[in-house]
Amino acid sequence: MRLAIPIAMAKQSGHEPRPRDREDRPLHEPAQRLERTGYERGPWRDDDSPQAGDWYGGTMRTSYRGDASQPAPSYRGHGPTGYQRADARIYEDICDGLTEDPIVDARELVVAVEHGVVTLSGQVVERIMKYRAEAIADAVAGVKEIDNRIRVRRAPVVPNPPAKGGASA
Repeated sequence: MRLAIPIAMAKQSGHEPRPRDREDRPLHEPAQRLERTGYERGPWRDDDSPQAGDWYGGTMRTSYRGDASQPAPSYRGHGPTGYQRADARIYEDICDGLTEDPIVDARELVVAVEHGVVTLSGQVVERIMKYRAEAIADAVAGVKEIDNRIRVRRAPVVPNPPAKGGASA
């Protein structure tokens, strides 16, 4: 049972009434909270008004003039003329990525960066680690080329020992 107190009485008693929506329902009910914050359509939103996700990486991007028929071009990844990411920053990002990866055992790997060209060397125990290390380096901004010299260390082959006991006839 919900008890309704008129606004004038609530103000006299020192209690501030909770905000209400246009249909005089308290906004503390979850459905109305979602509606008011714009997560669901409501009478105050147009159907084609952009949402926050649309402005930051969403699918709908409008041009700077507000024309939705022509999407705005993306300039991500285009730095100033002559800009080249420092080799030290590339080195740090690759080493951080290799350190944090749960699959690659980077204890025997060596990373070298010169003018954006990355050289990976060392040994790993599984082939997937070699290719994963290359993928991690390739995902770092500023990498121009990767020279993957990582070798997969093969486990020594142990011949089967002879069966115990003599040969039975």
